Amino acid sequence: MTWKGSANCRFIIIVQVVAAMFALITIAVQGYFLLKRKSHGTSVPLLFTGLYTVSFTFILVSSCILSAGFKEYCDSWLQSLGERDLNCRAVQRIQWSKASSIKGDRFYDVLSTAQTATWISFSVWMMLPLVAWAGVRFVTNRRHQEPTSDIPT
Repeated sequence: MTWKGSANCRFIIIVQVVAAMFALITIAVQGYFLLKRKSHGTSVPLLFTGLYTVSFTFILVSSCILSAGFKEYCDSWLQSLGERDLNCRAVQRIQWSKASSIKGDRFYDVLSTAQTATWISFSVWMMLPLVAWAGVRFVTNRRHQEPTSDIPT
């Protein structure tokens, strides 16, 4: 069995890191405009909407790549061992060859954690528009409230 998925691993890591940096930049920019009560026109929201869509799409693709690759990797190990009663969690406990360049003693735990993390990231990115909308509505409603007086009339 040969390992050919290093490019896919790098892609998944790069997508998640770039998306996290983009999210932090977006939060900083939107927070600045909300706190300073400045309008940023229509170009900034359109730019962020476009970048958000691209980021969201890449996160979905990277999550699918990781899930499909994880399944294919597990299936190939099960097929090479010829055991029908084993599952991938059990495969990581077998004695790995000292001559092999692949250390597989924790591959199932690491890959299942990575898969869970990418799908959690995808879920968070799905909720971001709702959170942003709620935050904008909250700030907008607070700005347009009538000032109340403590003096009875």
